[in-house]
Amino acid sequence: NIDSGRSVRIGGEVSAFIFGFEGDFWGWFGLYSDFSVIQNSDRTQGIISFGPEIGMYFFGVDGGLLLYGNKRGSMSHGATVRVHISIPLIGKPFSSLSPFYRVNYFNKKDVRNEFGVLFKFYAGAR
Repeated sequence: NIDSGRSVRIGGEVSAFIFGFEGDFWGWFGLYSDFSVIQNSDRTQGIISFGPEIGMYFFGVDGGLLLYGNKRGSMSHGATVRVHISIPLIGKPFSSLSPFYRVNYFNKKDVRNEFGVLFKFYAGAR
């Protein structure tokens, strides 16, 4: 995906969640963790975030702690929140395409907006 600073970000996510139905309602809640690398013209930066996730029907939100490498070469922390829509991929069971909007709060002077797409592949536990 591309954030508002015109950098490229690539990474992956792992989630553990409980999915449930109640009449016509269905939703999920759980925990997520992701790792990504941002590359732009002046630096490469690693980012890790983790926290709770919750959703109903095709809409979800997650957020939590954000850990990132700063310009001095050490780790710093911030916060992140992401909203997304999961669109099932026809002919590809247990997979979806999820466009999202995410806000990363690194510090008071560095708040970044992201728009991107997640490709999700589900592996169910029994």
